[in-house]
Amino acid sequence: MKKRIHSEFISEDKNIFKFSVNSFLPLSVTIPFAEREGLPQTLLVKEGEFVKEGQALISNSNGKIHASVPGTVTKIQEFTFPGGFSGGSVSIKLEGAFSYTGKKINEASWRENDAKTLLFYLCEKGLVNTFSGREDDIKTQISKFSSRGKFIVLRLFDSDPSHVVESFLAQNKQKEIFEGIQIIAHAAGAHGILLASDSSFAEPEIFNSALPVAVLPLQADSYPSGLKNNIIAAAANSKLKDPFNKLSTDDLFLDCQTALDAYNAVVLGIPVTERYVHVTGDCLNAAAIMKIKVGTPIKTLVDQCGGVKRPISKIIINGRAGGISTDSLETPVSRQVKSLEFIPKKDFPKVETENCIRCGECHSVCPVGLYPESLYRAFIHTRDFDNDNLSEKTAIICSLCGLCNSVCPSRIPLAQIIEKLQERQF
Repeated sequence: MKKRIHSEFISEDKNIFKFSVNSFLPLSVTIPFAEREGLPQTLLVKEGEFVKEGQALISNSNGKIHASVPGTVTKIQEFTFPGGFSGGSVSIKLEGAFSYTGKKINEASWRENDAKTLLFYLCEKGLVNTFSGREDDIKTQISKFSSRGKFIVLRLFDSDPSHVVESFLAQNKQKEIFEGIQIIAHAAGAHGILLASDSSFAEPEIFNSALPVAVLPLQADSYPSGLKNNIIAAAANSKLKDPFNKLSTDDLFLDCQTALDAYNAVVLGIPVTERYVHVTGDCLNAAAIMKIKVGTPIKTLVDQCGGVKRPISKIIINGRAGGISTDSLETPVSRQVKSLEFIPKKDFPKVETENCIRCGECHSVCPVGLYPESLYRAFIHTRDFDNDNLSEKTAIICSLCGLCNSVCPSRIPLAQIIEKLQERQF
C-alpha cells in the first residue's frame, strides 16, 4: 500500500538549528525511575544524604540511574510518568561542585576490552535504548540479540518528523555517534552495522570500523519511515547486498542519542545524566535544541525560552504522531524525552473518547493495510485473548506509527490497544 506523506507532521524547525544550548541549571531536579516487572530496584541513597554528580541513585540487575546534579536528596516518593506509568523518583536540591560538567575529560581507549567488559561499562553508566521513545533496557536487548540477531541498525534521522533532535545529533555529533555505535556493536557481538539515513544525508565516513557497514537511504519526510518495521521492509526492498537486506526484529535498532550515550559512558566515563531535547511550539517565544540535565522541570526550559506568548494547553512529549502529553510544567525531563512541543488551546483538538463510528479512516491511513477498528473491537470484547490468536497475529504487523490515532474522530487510542495485543506475542 502506498505510504501517505503527512506534511503537517514536519517540524518548521527542521535544519535551522546550527548548535545546541545548555539549559539553565535548575534549583532542584526530580529524577524518575520506572518500576519494571520482575526487575527489583535497589535504592542506593536516602533522604538528607549529599550526592555527587553522576553518583548512582538506583540500581537493578540491568543498570543504574544516576544523579544529574550534585546536592542533597530532599525527597524520595512515588511518581507517575506522563502516559500513566508508575514508578518512583528522587529529588535533589542543587548544591556543591560538579564532577563532570565543565571539566576537561580525557578520552579512554576501548578497543582492547572484550564484549563482557564493554557491556558492564554500558550498564554501570546507565545506558538505555531510546530508539522507540521509551527507556528500553540495553542489557536485556543485547542478551536477546546475541542469541538471535546479526546486525546493529543506527537510525540517523527522526522517527517522528515533528521533532528534529536525532537529525541534529547525526549532523553535529557524528564522530562520537559512530564511535558509540561501534562500542555497542562490539558489546553485542554484531556481524555488521547498518546506517538508516535520510536520503539527503551525505554518506558518512566510518571511523576504523572492524565490522562490515552498509547505508540504507530512506525518505525521512515520509511518515512513518523510521520505525523498526519500516526499516526492515525498506531493507528487504532495497539494493543492499545480502545479508544486509535481510533484517529482522531480532536485530538491534538504535538511535543517535543512545549511540552518543555509549560514547560518553565508555570513552569519557560519563553516566547518562543529560538529554538533547528539541524544545518548540507556538506558545513559546523561542525554540532550541537544549542539552538538559535529567530531572529538570519543564518550567525551567520555558523560562529560558523567554516565557510564553499565549497560554499553554498541552505539552506534547516526543512528537505529534506517536508522543504523549502532559499539562504540568512541573513534569521533569526523563531519559526518554527527545522533544517538548507547547501547544496552545486553539490547536488542541477534542480528546474525549467516543464510540467507534466505523468511518474507516484508520484503515485508509494505515501504511500496512490493517483494520485498526477491528483489532480494537477484538480487544474490548475479549477479556482473555487466548482464543483470539488471529487478532494477535495480525497486530504484530503494526509498526505503532500512531496514524490511526491521529485521524480517528472518536479519539480512540487504537495504537495503544494494538500494542497491548502485540505484547501477547512476547
